[in-house]
Amino acid sequence: MNRYRSGNRLTLSKTRKDPHGLACPDIYYDVGDYVRKGAEVSHEQLEKIGKLFNGKEFAISKGLNANNHIMGGVIMGKSGKDAVVDGNCRAFDHENLWLPGGGAILPPAWLTVR
Repeated sequence: MNRYRSGNRLTLSKTRKDPHGLACPDIYYDVGDYVRKGAEVSHEQLEKIGKLFNGKEFAISKGLNANNHIMGGVIMGKSGKDAVVDGNCRAFDHENLWLPGGGAILPPAWLTVR
């Protein structure tokens, strides 16, 4: 499990400034072995999927970039019986809550094609 890592921290830069003259953040972050192993397993699965579809041009980025992070998802649907959010990413259970930005997963094809 990826637990708190004492080396992970955010500090203010002593050398870099933004256009307003404020110190920029310096971010020190290591994902740890748990996430690295998960990435390896994901890469193996992506290779298998590529082969299943006879992929001709198939490349997997092996690096862990800032955008390669584990994030949850919510199912999008027509009601709270089978989904978390509607087509506008508005939560069914909380009237004033929207969950946009990559979290909303479109329903599987078998839910949309009947």
